[in-house]
Amino acid sequence: MVQPDGTILKTLDRGSLWQIQTPQTFRVDVIKEAYRRATEDGFMSTDDASLVERIGVKVHVLPGTYTNIKITTPEDLILANLFLQTMMTTKLDQTVRKNDR
Repeated sequence: MVQPDGTILKTLDRGSLWQIQTPQTFRVDVIKEAYRRATEDGFMSTDDASLVERIGVKVHVLPGTYTNIKITTPEDLILANLFLQTMMTTKLDQTVRKNDR
């Protein structure tokens, strides 16, 4: 945990920490209700999961991949393109190897 001035307040046990990715998915009725209540209460949040938690619905963590990136900057597009090229090359290599058998 870090204080606003950048100094470390406490080092957390990483065994219980997860890096959360987007997109986050919820049933339509749940996420609509979460946004409705947040708007009604003037509550600001950084992500959908915290809004859903706030209305008392359990949020579950599922495994993801590092290639599931949020694209918000030009550099993100470069990285996404690299991921796509790598995946396409890997699939092509697998197909060629399979056909060589």
